[in-house]
Amino acid sequence: MQWWKHPLTYLITIFVLFELFTLRYAHYFWDEAVYVGMGKYLFSAGQAGLWEPIRPIVLPFFLGIFSSLPLLFSRLFIIVVAAATLVLFYYLCRQRFNIPQSVLATFFLAATPLYVLYATKLMTGMLAVFFVLLGYYLYTKQHYYWMGLVLGLAAATRFPAALFFIILFVASIRKTKWYYVLGLFIIPLLPYVFLNYSTIISSFISAMLHQNNLIYAKPWWFYGKTLLIQGLFFVAALPGIYFATKKKQYVLLALALIPLLYFQLIDNKQERFLLLALPFLVLLAWEALFLAQRWKKGLQICTIVFLLVSVVLSISFFSFPNEELPTYAQFFENETVLTATPLPTLHGDAKLIPYYFSYYEGFITYLEYEDSVDFVLHTNTSFPCKYADDTELCEETLKAFHGRLENRTFFYEQTTEATYTIYQ
Repeated sequence: MQWWKHPLTYLITIFVLFELFTLRYAHYFWDEAVYVGMGKYLFSAGQAGLWEPIRPIVLPFFLGIFSSLPLLFSRLFIIVVAAATLVLFYYLCRQRFNIPQSVLATFFLAATPLYVLYATKLMTGMLAVFFVLLGYYLYTKQHYYWMGLVLGLAAATRFPAALFFIILFVASIRKTKWYYVLGLFIIPLLPYVFLNYSTIISSFISAMLHQNNLIYAKPWWFYGKTLLIQGLFFVAALPGIYFATKKKQYVLLALALIPLLYFQLIDNKQERFLLLALPFLVLLAWEALFLAQRWKKGLQICTIVFLLVSVVLSISFFSFPNEELPTYAQFFENETVLTATPLPTLHGDAKLIPYYFSYYEGFITYLEYEDSVDFVLHTNTSFPCKYADDTELCEETLKAFHGRLENRTFFYEQTTEATYTIYQ
């Protein structure tokens, strides 16, 4: 079949056009600003943007390539990655299902609100999913050395993606020279170690602590509810586990369930974390749903209706974020700014020194850089004392902090989400 007549081509075209349409609702998350800032920092040798040692560097590297262009080009890059991920997923499906079934499975992955939303977000999830699926595809083709290298890129994009390498490394350890695979996995991680060698231990500890960030704590059933919102068809993943076990597809089971278990065990629960496991959960669900072709015609019709209703309901939960963009960025061009938010890096090439990691560290950072920065940008959302280990100490520290700044107010703005104050 010629590629332009293939149903996958139509699906990818519709997906890309829809994502381009959503760009009109462009809204930037906190983490997006951090990665954009890190990209600017990398490509300006530290003269612009910001640096967070806790963050992986593959996505900032790619975003840094586009740092001299409008942010739209970075968004387009992520859309291309999302479309390529769907193509990879289709070819993984073809190893199990026929063409119509594989296209349908790819459609349901593409139609999940989580996938739609993060197909334009400048965050690590989508790029990491692409590398994970490519690594799994290489595993199925027995290209284990390339698998190790690609999964190293996945881990260097989003650290929890290392779980997928561990699973596939164990599954292939008797089929190849494991030390080569391990070595190739480590290679993409070396630039991160080199750039953060002086803080590597403290960064690792900070990352471990961030797993239990109580600001994002959720009840144990959070991911179950989130999956149902993504699509009722994920209920079929439960019988899919049975059928995959019966077929001895233990690798697929591990790829779907072990990352899910990891995210379930940590306190920091966010819906975007599911993105890494989402393609494998879809595969599990389809292991059960495509058995409908063996049923009587009436049951087949019921299954199709169930799938369509599932998509309609999941789409009804989708909404575009809407937030007023602050205007404080007009004051930051090439200045050095001590900041409690990374958002200014989206609007200019100022050098940012973050002080938002904790209320205590923030105050110490301020005292260190007080006389060497042009501006201090503070926001009321960066240090919620109700989550601090010592609420009273937190409030006293912030009071002392504001006491040193209150007579230096240069600009004040209040949006629907936060208040921003610039001190000079």
